[in-house]
Order: sequence, then structure tokens, then C-alpha cells
Amino acid sequence: MARQFEDYMICSPDRTESREDCISDLREQFDEIRSNPSPEETWLGADNSYRVWATRLDGVEFNLISDFSIPILIVHGSDDRDSVPVEAARELVRLLEAEGEVDFEYWEIPEMGHGPNSLDEERSELLRLAIFNWLFERDPGPGGPPDFGGSITQSRDR
Repeated sequence: MARQFEDYMICSPDRTESREDCISDLREQFDEIRSNPSPEETWLGADNSYRVWATRLDGVEFNLISDFSIPILIVHGSDDRDSVPVEAARELVRLLEAEGEVDFEYWEIPEMGHGPNSLDEERSELLRLAIFNWLFERDPGPGGPPDFGGSITQSRDR
């Protein structure tokens, strides 16, 4: 996750004037989090304690997912820019496709931010139903995820 913050979330070239300074500052913050995994200190929100971040920063999603032997569904909003930018999900998909051994599908949902609650109620419910159907190997409808009009869908056969 630390690399995701550097490359996509906090220090991406479009978010900072000096990427090198940003990365240096960010790495200092990460060192502090790792050396003081306190539940009392927080970073990026009241619910995100140093203790939580200390367990997440060095995690690499690809390494975790590439070891799974079950089908994986990755759902990401095309408009998620502030929390986990969609570019991070696209990079994960590129790595998984290059690996070639991981059984996964990727649904990129247009106009969705960080989670289904960023959609209107009808579209949110359609997405939840499609995910539910995918989980229980029911047909989620034509083309996999719900069609929100021009949805970007990348998938691999399960």
C-alpha cells in the first residue's frame, strides 16, 4: 500500500508540485507509523490508527491475491480519485493478467466513487445484486456487472 500512496494517491505527479519532496515527507510519516503502531495516533481519518496502518503499509495486494486459489471479483469505481484512485486498481489488474494464473474478474463501474454508496440508490442496489449473484455463481446479467450505460468492464473467464 505504501507504493500505492506514492504512485497514485498522495504523491502522483498530478497531485503535487514536487514529487520527490512529497515522497520523502510521506516516507517519514510511514516510518513514524511503523515505529509507533499506536491505536491512539491516527493518519488519514479518525478511524485509521497508526496500529491499523502499520499492518497495511507494507502489504502488496498483488502478492496476497496472486496466492488465492479461489475466484476473485475486483470491483472499482471509475470516479474513485481521493480514496483509492482507479489507476491503482487498473495496475493491479495488469499485474494479475501478466501473472496469468489468477482466476479473477474486474468490474470498473462508471460514475462510482469509493463504494456502491456513491451511486444512486437504484444503481447501488443493482451492483450489490450483481455482486451477490457473482458470489453465488448466479448469472449477474448480460455482460457481468450491471450495465450503467457504457460501463467499462474487463473480465477473465472464471
